Amino acid sequence: KTCTVGFSNVDYSYSGQYTCSTKNIINSQEKSSSATLQINVYSHTDVTMTTTPPPGGRAYYLTGDPLTITCSVEGVPRSSFNFTKDNSVIKSYKNVSSDSNVTTSDHSVVYKHTISKLNLNDNAEFSCNSNNSFKSGNTNLDSEKVVIKVYEPVSVTMSVSSPYPSLGSEVIISCTATGSDTPSSVTLSKVRADGSVTTITSSGSDNSFCTKSSYKLDCSYTISSIGYSNNGTYKCLAKNNVNGTEKEDTKSDDIEVSSQVKASFSNVGEKEVSYGSTYQITCGVEGGKAPHKVTLVTPTSGTFTWQSASSSNSLQCNTVDSVQNKLNCLRSINTNQYQGEGKYKCTGYNYLPNPGTSEKSSSSDLTLVITKDVMVDLTPSSREIEYGQSVSLRCSAEGGRTPHFLSLKHEGVSLVEYDKENNRISSKVTVKGHELSFTKSTSSIVYSDDGEYVCTGKNRAANKKETKKSETTNLIVVKEVEIHSIQNLEVDFGKSIMIPEIKVEGGRPPHLISLLSPNGKSSVLYSSTTTQHFSGKHVKNCTNYTVAAKSDYSHDGRYTVTAENRAHSNTIKTSRMSFNVTVFKAVETELVLKDGNQTINVTSGSVNLTYGALLTIQCNVNGGREPSKLVVKVQDKTLTYTRNDKNSNLTCVGGHELVCEHIFTPGYLDDGIYSCLSENFVRNEKKTQQKSAVVTIVRKTEIDLLDVKNNKTALLTNESTVITCRIVGKPLIDKESVNWTHESKAVDLSKNFTVMKGEDDFTWVSVLNLTEL
Repeated sequence: KTCTVGFSNVDYSYSGQYTCSTKNIINSQEKSSSATLQINVYSHTDVTMTTTPPPGGRAYYLTGDPLTITCSVEGVPRSSFNFTKDNSVIKSYKNVSSDSNVTTSDHSVVYKHTISKLNLNDNAEFSCNSNNSFKSGNTNLDSEKVVIKVYEPVSVTMSVSSPYPSLGSEVIISCTATGSDTPSSVTLSKVRADGSVTTITSSGSDNSFCTKSSYKLDCSYTISSIGYSNNGTYKCLAKNNVNGTEKEDTKSDDIEVSSQVKASFSNVGEKEVSYGSTYQITCGVEGGKAPHKVTLVTPTSGTFTWQSASSSNSLQCNTVDSVQNKLNCLRSINTNQYQGEGKYKCTGYNYLPNPGTSEKSSSSDLTLVITKDVMVDLTPSSREIEYGQSVSLRCSAEGGRTPHFLSLKHEGVSLVEYDKENNRISSKVTVKGHELSFTKSTSSIVYSDDGEYVCTGKNRAANKKETKKSETTNLIVVKEVEIHSIQNLEVDFGKSIMIPEIKVEGGRPPHLISLLSPNGKSSVLYSSTTTQHFSGKHVKNCTNYTVAAKSDYSHDGRYTVTAENRAHSNTIKTSRMSFNVTVFKAVETELVLKDGNQTINVTSGSVNLTYGALLTIQCNVNGGREPSKLVVKVQDKTLTYTRNDKNSNLTCVGGHELVCEHIFTPGYLDDGIYSCLSENFVRNEKKTQQKSAVVTIVRKTEIDLLDVKNNKTALLTNESTVITCRIVGKPLIDKESVNWTHESKAVDLSKNFTVMKGEDDFTWVSVLNLTEL
């Protein structure tokens, strides 16, 4: 079999190796065979050139623009090429070459030629020439070219040999213009002060003005002897053509003939000006080159400046003669607060002959004196000052000329004096500007600072005439009335009571002091009419004030001293101070016994009390301090009273004189020692006293018929009965003293009569047995 494959429109992709494979079966086995064919596609060399367009959508290139020229070459075998500028080879490429600006494939070579910034030398013809050969001795050639046109707008520079020439010297003005298509013209002109322009010369009218070279015109103009009329601004104007459009550039420079600057005030020396008025200072400055700067140094407001090149000058200067460059510089001075007083210096500046190398200056001085009569001020921080607080009392004098004298007196006593004319200078006085001042500062004011203060000042005003002023103020030290602590007093009963010291202070001074006693009685110790007890003004002192010549219990208790004064804003303030007076007396005890309503004398120490009667045990106690405890003992029973103890089992009433009672009905067993023990404290020492009595309970002998047997009192003869009786008493009668009587006759029936102890030791029981009556 024969198999055929046909291709049409063959391109580079058809190059390569082709394989034909076949199979058959022989004796049941598959057999195969293949054959290969290499096909190479060749082409003639082909060149294409492209350029990046001008920036900004322009139709032309300008100096400084970037440019990339791309040369693309195709052909198999791969082509070689030469890249040329105006027929000069820039880049040459063969198959073996390698370059970062060259990109290759099997059938193409691409070269990019980049110019980062075009210049006028890049006006040229660029070409790309290639060749390849795919048959022996047969060479294929191709080429392409582009023409690059670069434009540059005209640019002019200008220089003056001496912008500030000396009068009569030579000055050369130079203008240089550059650009594509060599600049067509250069014109030199002068701009006058009124803004009008006059042409001096140009390249078109004066062949000697400019010299032409590649892309440039060099122009020069000479002023052989310069004068003031040559002062002004000079301008160079150059033109050229850019792709059919006319371009131009201008530069200018100034020429000013120089002379030494001079400055002067309209007034010289010293000038007196009244305080509060407005005074205008005038400083004249002239010179050529014209003054470019004027400064006015003031004593209080700093430096004011005028500069010809500035639009925001702090000093106003006006031209009064433009030919001689004369300026008048003005500054209005407001003399309030003495801001304008002092020395002024006006300085003018100009350059001879070159700026920055030889600056010249001239100065003039003026002293301004502001006159004002002396003014005095005496200012306390407060006319009512709380005691112990800080206070600032300022005495000051101001005027023009500065005061030479200042004094401050308190209640006629000088605190400070400054007298410059008599060479008495006090470092305590502060001199600041037109003011003398002295500040009396007290961090903690006291009563002695209270009173009248007088501030006096002197100065020499207009025509040096002396003026004098004084001012007075009263300083009031205020403090709410205060009573100093008064110690508690301890006195023995019957002795005098004397307060060692009563001290009362306040600002304004205390006007009333009184003493309130424990009994509610108030006594005036100090008032406007009662002053004998106290001395002092703000601090009132009274020593050894006698409360009582002879103390008793009525003087014991709490005393209160009350004082009044008028403090802030005359408001009445009150203070109270209390103290205790303790009248001491050791406790005294009295024991009183009452048998029923009868008081029994116990001074003997032994007492008989009737059995069954109501017994009152009374303890009468007095002492100072008040008795604190009382104990009543009856045999083994103890009753106790403790002051302020609610659990006391003994009832007592009273204070310094205390009465305690215990009432009961005594029995036989209540014999014994009855005592009253009391205690108190005298100056923290416990004092006690006890009174006792031996008590015996007595009872009159009594007999009771207790029983008749069966209560049968009517009996028959021969009957028997038993009669029982009880004999009681204290002391009990003897047993032998018990007998029976019948019809007032003794019964001698001892064998039937018995006496035995009863229910206690104070009872006999007697039994009489009667038989066969």
